[in-house]
Amino acid sequence: MSLLDLLKPPPTAALTPVSVVEPLELDPEVAKALATVDPSDGKTPFDRLRCAHCGGAHLRACPRVKRMRWAENGRLIEVEFWPAGEWSADGIIWPEAIGATEAPADNTEAMT
Repeated sequence: MSLLDLLKPPPTAALTPVSVVEPLELDPEVAKALATVDPSDGKTPFDRLRCAHCGGAHLRACPRVKRMRWAENGRLIEVEFWPAGEWSADGIIWPEAIGATEAPADNTEAMT
């Protein structure tokens, strides 16, 4: 199973509230590959996939985000989030699944 397969939600799966979703269990080799630091820039593949809004890695739009608003110059000026327990965590790889403990460096807090 590839990394892309792990990130894709099942096509017929109903959305499950985040409060009851179990963390994705990764194959140890996949977890190790996602956590391996690239010496050229000091980042891991997980760092490159990590979402600035939920902290996980996913291929679709962030399910935590309800609405975004941009200024005319293209700058993101507002992010509205779904309340806790009202968004689906299906198909998200969380940092804990690969042994990562650091939060993403972003300004999500400033936008809430």
